[in-house]
Amino acid sequence: METRLAKAETQKVLMSTNPLQPNIDVQKIAGRIARLERQQKANRTPQLGNSSLDNAALNVRDAAGQLTAIVGVQYDGTSGAVSVSGPTPPTPSGVTLEDAIGGVLLRWDGTFEGGLSVVAPQDWSRAEVHASPDINMAAMDASALVSTIESPRGGSVFIPSPPGVAMYARLVARSQSGKRSGASVVAGPAEAAEVGNGTKIHQGATEPENPAIGDLWYATVGTSNGQPTYEARRYFGPADGGWKPLRDQAAVQALAEVVEAGNKATQAGVDALAAKALAEQAQDGLTSVQTEVLLAEVAASSAQQVAQQAQNQAADAIADAADAKATADGKVTTYFTTWAGRPVAPAMKATDDGDLLFASDQGNKLYRWNGSTLAWVVAADQTAADALTAAQNAATAAGNAQTTANSKIVTLYSTTEPSHSNRTEGDLWVDQANGNRLNRWSVAANDFVPVQLGAGAISATARDLGSINIYRQASEPASNVSRTNDLWVRSTDNRVHVYNGTTWVESKDEAINTVATDAATAQATADQKVRVDVGTVFPTGRVPADVGDVFIKTDEGNATYTWAYGEAVAGTPYVPATPEQPYIPPRTNLCLNPSFEIDPVGAIATNNNTPTHWGLLESGAGLTTRTIVNGTTGVIDGTKAAKIVSPSLGTSSTARIGFTQTITGLAVGDVIRASAHLQVTVTDGNHPVEIRAEFLDSLNSVVGTAVTTQGLDAAGDQFLKLTTGRLPAGVDRVRVQVYRRGNDTGAVLSNADLYVDSVLIEKNVPASAPDTFILSSDPGQPYAPAQPEQPATPSLPEGWRWVKRAIGGGAIQPKSLVARDVIATGTVSAALFEALMVLTTTVIAGNPHGDHARLTPQGFFAYTADEIDGIPNVAIRLGTGTDDYLGITNQYGQLVTTLDETGAVNARTANFQEDITISGRSIEQRINEVGGGRIVGRYRGTLGANLEPIRPEIGIVEANAYLSNTRFYDIKWRLSWRTNQMPSDVTFRIRSTVGIDSNTADAPTINSYAEEAWTKAQTSPNYQHTDEGSVRISPAFNGRHRFLLTMAVGDPNGTGTTTGSVMGARQIDLSIVDAGPRGLSDGGLISRGGGILYGGTATPAAPPPVQNHFVELAPAGWKSWNANNTLRGSTDQGRNGINGPIQGIAPGTSGSQKGHWWFAIPAITGTITRMEFYVWADHWYLNSGGTGVFNVAWFGQGGPNYPKHKGDHLINGIPKPGGTNWVLPSDWWEHYTTHPPGGLKADGITVGPTGNYAHEYGRYNGDSARLKIWFTQ
Repeated sequence: METRLAKAETQKVLMSTNPLQPNIDVQKIAGRIARLERQQKANRTPQLGNSSLDNAALNVRDAAGQLTAIVGVQYDGTSGAVSVSGPTPPTPSGVTLEDAIGGVLLRWDGTFEGGLSVVAPQDWSRAEVHASPDINMAAMDASALVSTIESPRGGSVFIPSPPGVAMYARLVARSQSGKRSGASVVAGPAEAAEVGNGTKIHQGATEPENPAIGDLWYATVGTSNGQPTYEARRYFGPADGGWKPLRDQAAVQALAEVVEAGNKATQAGVDALAAKALAEQAQDGLTSVQTEVLLAEVAASSAQQVAQQAQNQAADAIADAADAKATADGKVTTYFTTWAGRPVAPAMKATDDGDLLFASDQGNKLYRWNGSTLAWVVAADQTAADALTAAQNAATAAGNAQTTANSKIVTLYSTTEPSHSNRTEGDLWVDQANGNRLNRWSVAANDFVPVQLGAGAISATARDLGSINIYRQASEPASNVSRTNDLWVRSTDNRVHVYNGTTWVESKDEAINTVATDAATAQATADQKVRVDVGTVFPTGRVPADVGDVFIKTDEGNATYTWAYGEAVAGTPYVPATPEQPYIPPRTNLCLNPSFEIDPVGAIATNNNTPTHWGLLESGAGLTTRTIVNGTTGVIDGTKAAKIVSPSLGTSSTARIGFTQTITGLAVGDVIRASAHLQVTVTDGNHPVEIRAEFLDSLNSVVGTAVTTQGLDAAGDQFLKLTTGRLPAGVDRVRVQVYRRGNDTGAVLSNADLYVDSVLIEKNVPASAPDTFILSSDPGQPYAPAQPEQPATPSLPEGWRWVKRAIGGGAIQPKSLVARDVIATGTVSAALFEALMVLTTTVIAGNPHGDHARLTPQGFFAYTADEIDGIPNVAIRLGTGTDDYLGITNQYGQLVTTLDETGAVNARTANFQEDITISGRSIEQRINEVGGGRIVGRYRGTLGANLEPIRPEIGIVEANAYLSNTRFYDIKWRLSWRTNQMPSDVTFRIRSTVGIDSNTADAPTINSYAEEAWTKAQTSPNYQHTDEGSVRISPAFNGRHRFLLTMAVGDPNGTGTTTGSVMGARQIDLSIVDAGPRGLSDGGLISRGGGILYGGTATPAAPPPVQNHFVELAPAGWKSWNANNTLRGSTDQGRNGINGPIQGIAPGTSGSQKGHWWFAIPAITGTITRMEFYVWADHWYLNSGGTGVFNVAWFGQGGPNYPKHKGDHLINGIPKPGGTNWVLPSDWWEHYTTHPPGGLKADGITVGPTGNYAHEYGRYNGDSARLKIWFTQ
């Protein structure tokens, strides 16, 4: 459009001018239009086919804008396509651990969690192998990292370990971008296998026949200098490779190593010879190579070091020879200890003849046990003696080499290269034409090769080595003082010139000229207007006309201030110093009613005459009395304490009075710490107080030895505390007892009393954790470092004053100066260096092609040399334009610790003085949150006799546990039953109630909340059935929850003649199982997947990988409507058995009853793959069963008129009573997502209205409905 308009304007101009006299402006406009048209045409043509990336890179981002790959030149100068982000790798599965000789063998079949459909991603890197004797090892750091498996198809890794130590292992997958998977299931235990008795030793060149696993074979494998050479091998069986060489070959090859040591010493002598000659020449006054004397001395001493190394190798050979002999005879034992710590008779016997002892405090002197004299004697092993002799010969050879070095090396001085004839290895040539450069004759190269000198060997000045000078004067510098690349700034016009070796040529670099001119101009301005003061006290007497004056304050690091009009500045208040705040871990008291505050004051007349949640501990004490007291005696925390009094406490150590409580829900490895405050008023030295902890199994049988702490029998408060060891296998509870007892001495104590208060029972608390009493829980406190004092700063009013200034990066033109081209070595003053640091854009310390560091406007980078490809590797990367990376190397250049941009830390080991806290919770809590499957409460046993007859609902057994509202629990039951006739239905229910720190009923009854119900049918009269069931719950709050298993036969109201029985001889099991943490934040949800936490906001987080999720939702509520569209009120709930929605038309009425459930649907932005609905029908009014009429309940449509955008879904054959589980039609699913089609969002299920059919008139249970959703996200 612009082109057409331009042409039209041109035509107007042409029409208004004389055609015989061309208009010059019109011609210019026409030419410009033509150029624009050509440019537009070029811009419409695709350019990528003819494009390239010139020293650049192309960033690849996903749909969310997250950087996922870089194609082209990388930050370290390499080129390629590099993945920098991506999905989390899948978690490996199929990991096994097997016993092996000398260790354990890990095998991985290359599969992942999720089945064969889950494969390794395209950016797969490796699988890390973590192994440890600790089953609870961490697999997210390097503390247990032992190896890697590079192939995604699987593999095996041998892990050395000592015999008798159970080992465990797990895998973690890594992607090319550094993402790691979750840790695999722990494999193990497995132990290193040992070679059994009867090991045979074979010798010769032919493979032994019929060997046994563990047999040894010293195989003849060749000859050396006319002598046979051997290789020690062990037989591992045909499945593991048959005969394999042992690792301890040093004994067999000891003499060969000594010869090699001698050769090294001889070579060291040759080096010493060359070094000695160089030293002598240096002593003749050759100043350019004076420091070579030091090099010669170092080289000469190196020969002695090699000789010493040879002797050390000989000593190693002695030890290897002893090891070989021990292996060969199958009997010898070798001891490494001090002479004072040596084993002696009778521990050592005559049968131990030949055992070896290395006395570590005698220079590892070798002794042998003499079975005849029963004493240690100095060993006379000829092999060791030969090795020592060879080492001494090596030392002698080194000395001879030193002598030879003093007489053979020739040093030559010339401006041209000397003749190559008759040259000897190490001859030296000082090249006088090239600054006395030192060269050395190399026989291998058949030439003189340069010798690289260290900084200490250089005596030349920077000017001698090629540095440049910078001159600033009116006339050209003299040619006799000028060198190539010297710079001259002509002071008359500030133009920069470069010396080309003959003449001065004006520089074409306008950036340098501009900087020089600007500097001169600034100087001229300063000479005319600005005053600069330097000192510690601000100058006075300045007026507004002095604006721009400068003051450099030397006591603030030469900070610069200018005289200017400043804005008002608010001051800051004084902040006192604060001390370090130590870390205090969170704590929880597992004891119920620990200070007896929930019981009323007075004699205890309930709960078996003991305080709530406590049991009685009484033996040999007569008829005791128990009371809850208040006041001061015995009360430590709160206002109450428990007291027990005995009229006659016996003298036996088993005679005792006190209280006991059992703590359940524990796991293997837990450590219990218990404490209590005890007090007596009637004292007797033979009746002390005590606290005791016993390990119990699931049958409440004591396992192992109890832990006790005894106090005194003295008046006043006594604080007793104990700590158990780790709970062993088979233990899931601990019984804690506090009591007073006899000690098998003295006399019976009349009127014996005991006060108990402030009982504290904790698990897995650090030793440093406080033991002060807490009633229920204490969040602890995080660690905070000490903060220094912050002095107050005064407020500054608006007005003229000295204002502090800072030089910003914008004051320097990028790449305007290259320091190495303009600054001569040895000529940098402090002022010039400061100016240089301001002007430069990159500072390099070290060799740019080796170990060095770089400081740029984008950050700080440290590099280490790479001997493989010659390109330095990044060790530290801290900046604004790249992902940060911190690597820590040891003195050998090996990377031992890394911290990358994802926040992941890899280290060989880690030591923490305090407990590790992650997201505000200790690692102990984190470990407990990860897994499930622990039984936290249980009843398991038999009733003895049959429980019968049963008709109305009756309780069978009860179990309880302390539950957390952040976790899920499965309530599981199993029992055997029968009825006396058929057909008959039996209903089992799990009913629940709570009893935490209150005086309400602690045991559930048949009026308690029903978590779930199961209906079972009798298949034949008196036939014994064994049934089981499970229901998952999510507690609404933390506290003790109790569950009752009930049974009812036929109608729950007890009508009819059918009765049932629970088999008393068969085991009944009611278990409360920890099912793991709640995965989503909404109540009642559990997540099977999840994303990756992202710790920053500077760069958009990568979208989490698509994973499978599952939620099971209890109703958020339900409603039921009458036929006349009136809402059933709260008075209807529970009346006549109405506890849920009703559907259908009652006989003799018009209009259908209906209702709906609604649920708290989580945010589902992915795809729903399956939905199920479970519902329980309490009754069908006109039929033995019925048909459910269901539809979608739309969000916000609460009835009574439910819009039906979908057709009714009929479910036939719902029992009376009974439950059914059905799959929702697939075209309903998408309406339960966060962004449904057409905005039609659903949040529930409707029942009714129905037609006038008898089989559709029924009543549902409102609370038992469950909506299950499977989705990917």
